[in-house]
Amino acid sequence: MVTRNDDWIIWLTPQAEEVLLGLLPSSPVPASPVPGNRRFCVLGKLEGPDRSDVGVWIDVDFVQELTVPDNTTVKTWEVNPRSCLIRWSDIRYAQRGERSETGKIGFMPMNSK
Repeated sequence: MVTRNDDWIIWLTPQAEEVLLGLLPSSPVPASPVPGNRRFCVLGKLEGPDRSDVGVWIDVDFVQELTVPDNTTVKTWEVNPRSCLIRWSDIRYAQRGERSETGKIGFMPMNSK
């Protein structure tokens, strides 16, 4: 059961980060000349679903831009006010939990033995 104030990582669709952060469409990551080699996530505490079922409210700790596939942090944003409605259509997927001790989040390739 999901309760309020659970820690969540919400991964955004490419168009959502551009709208949320006011970025130019598909602007490349400085370290990568190829557009699309990045992804964005919102980290924060779940406040609950919107009453009109448009999306989910989250108390945002910060938003991060990460490179793909190694999940290196490129840029971090703070949001003010912190309470944001993330539309269901803007969510690619979500993870319950917070940063690990390694400082990396998300799905990363493993070295096979």
